[in-house]
Amino acid sequence: MRRRKPQEELALTPVRVRAGLAQGRLDSLRAALPGAAAFLKRRRADLLKPDEIADYVALDWLSWEGGGLKLTATGENICAQSLRASAMAG
Repeated sequence: MRRRKPQEELALTPVRVRAGLAQGRLDSLRAALPGAAAFLKRRRADLLKPDEIADYVALDWLSWEGGGLKLTATGENICAQSLRASAMAG
């Protein structure tokens, strides 16, 4: 049996475990992501809490690019899912 490389093991680990987040924290970050995206569009990343930024980056929902924060493709998908879920609930 072939041994997996460390990066392969990491890829198989759930995102929340890789980021060290509890399910409740992950849920609150998911719900708050559309608001965070709105701050980024207005160039107001300063309104995000540093621990939120760290968690979003660890989850690969945001990334640092050219000294600024940007939604990743994953972040855009999570944001869209969150908006759809809130629209269906309300």
